[in-house]
Amino acid sequence: IVMEAESGGSSIDSFSFEVAIDTGEEVSIQMSSESDAEAAASRILKDHPDSKLTEGNLADALRSHFSMISPQEYIGPSPANGELKNVVASFPVASSGLWLDVADSLAGAGLG
Repeated sequence: IVMEAESGGSSIDSFSFEVAIDTGEEVSIQMSSESDAEAAASRILKDHPDSKLTEGNLADALRSHFSMISPQEYIGPSPANGELKNVVASFPVASSGLWLDVADSLAGAGLG
């Protein structure tokens, strides 16, 4: 299975994949979470009954790839009300669709 992923525009809510299956065909799928893997694998095998892949193996591969390319949940300091104070600059990070903000440090030590 060969997969490439790209985020949907500036959003990172879902990822589109081109999957080359064992029959030589390429299949387009979209996943929003690892839990979409079973349904995606089922659709692929339903549309390509000549494939020798098993639903479980294909779902495992899709789930594994999704977890590698999807952003992990941020676990760290966050502003109490969800808004940064004294934002002095914002920079787009084009490859991810995210923005980097420079603002007062959450630790209270100037800009961070």
